[in-house]
Formats: sequence, structure tokens, C-alpha cells
Amino acid sequence: MTVSRNFLKGPFLRTIANFSIEISWISLGYNQIYGTIPSGIENLVNLTYMNMASNKLTGSIPSNIGKLNKMRELRLHGNRLSGKIPFSLGNIVMLNILDLSSNTLIGVIPSSLAAFQNLVALRLSNNNHNCSIPNDVMGFSSLVLLGLGGNAFTGWLPLE
Repeated sequence: MTVSRNFLKGPFLRTIANFSIEISWISLGYNQIYGTIPSGIENLVNLTYMNMASNKLTGSIPSNIGKLNKMRELRLHGNRLSGKIPFSLGNIVMLNILDLSSNTLIGVIPSSLAAFQNLVALRLSNNNHNCSIPNDVMGFSSLVLLGLGGNAFTGWLPLE
């Protein structure tokens, strides 16, 4: 399903989870979709790509999103998502791109993200993270892009 860069308005479809077997690609970015990410997102068992960037999504990222173990790209930047990054995101070990930048996420970066095996881009910039940068973030051998600016990180830069 690709309908990015239109003028679509309305709530995130709660019924999208009813398409569990069929949908592998969701690209609804750069519209005016609002509401929360439905907890039924976990039913999209074949989802490999999700782009909901630059909409008006609110609330937290549901912890059950970590059940989408076929996901390769998750782009939720430019919304109004709040709360902490769920620890369960680390369960999506084959993730290549994780972009949660430009939201209002808080707290620490979960150590579970160190489980990513092929991560090439990690963007957490322009949020409200107020912790030290974990050593694990610097340990991705495949990482090409790391965006952490615009937060309230404290402490020392990781040396590894």
C-alpha cells in the first residue's frame, strides 16, 4: 500500500490490522494522518516496510511492534509520538533503517537496539532523550548514518 505525499486526512486506520497476511509494505508518509498507532499493528506479520513519516501521529510506539520480525525499514519521523522507545524494538533484529527523529520521545535509548544485525541508519535526533549515549550505539559495524542531534544527552561520548 503506497499513498505517500498526498493530502490524505483522517485517523490511522484501526482496521489495517485486518489485512495481516496480505500487507508487506505500508507507505502513508507525508500526509495528515492523525491518531495513535493501533495495537493491532502486531497482526501485520509480513510487514517489511512501514513509512508513516511526517503525519500527525500521537501517543506512544506500541511495544508489540517488536513482533514484526520481518521489518526492514521503520520510518516514523516527523510526528508527535511521545513516551519511551519500546525495548521490544530490539526484537526486529533484521532492521536496516530506524528513523524516529523529530518526535517528542523521552528517556534512554534501549540496550535492546544492540541486537540489530544489519542496521545502516539510526536517526533519533530532535527528540527529548536525556541520558548518556549508550556504548552499544557506536558498536554497529554496518552503520552508515547515526543521527542523535537535538536531544539532551549527557555524559561522555562512547569510545567504542
